[in-house]
Amino acid sequence: MNYTLRAVFTVTMRLMKLALLFFLIFLQSCASIEQKSVITKPPQSIPNAWQTSGRLGVEFSNKSQNAGFEARFDGSNYQLILTTALGLGRLEIAFKNGRLQVDSEPISKSFKAWMLGKIHWYFPIYELGKIAFNRPFESSEWRLQIISRQTNGLPKIIRLIHRSKNIKIKLIFQNISLI
Repeated sequence: MNYTLRAVFTVTMRLMKLALLFFLIFLQSCASIEQKSVITKPPQSIPNAWQTSGRLGVEFSNKSQNAGFEARFDGSNYQLILTTALGLGRLEIAFKNGRLQVDSEPISKSFKAWMLGKIHWYFPIYELGKIAFNRPFESSEWRLQIISRQTNGLPKIIRLIHRSKNIKIKLIFQNISLI
């Protein structure tokens, strides 16, 4: 009988230690979760560091393309990641310290020139902050339509229509946050 109680006590202690270990791992993982600053009220100006993600649809020359996007901005530096359906394709475009890179390869052209040469349409990346944060958007090339807004007043769905080329871009913002 004494042996049985000792075995039960030993198993119980091991289970408690294991439960404590899992609890500590859980606490550590909670502490390492990236905290994003949720925007409840649109800022008066475009923040210096912010990020957004969502879906992108493009109609160009009677063809359509869809992708997921993630964009991260820090001053004049940015990173744009485009992913195709089911994550089968991924393209990373980064502009850092005055240099453009596509999938870590240096590009000597501007973002617009590279996109026009590579995929025959372009995304006005430098205007995204104005669009996302409701700043005046004036462009001789693009017309902006805000289809719907989020509860905080920021755009949810927008459409960009090129004024002289048959290019339509639809963005669905799923997240806009400060870094």
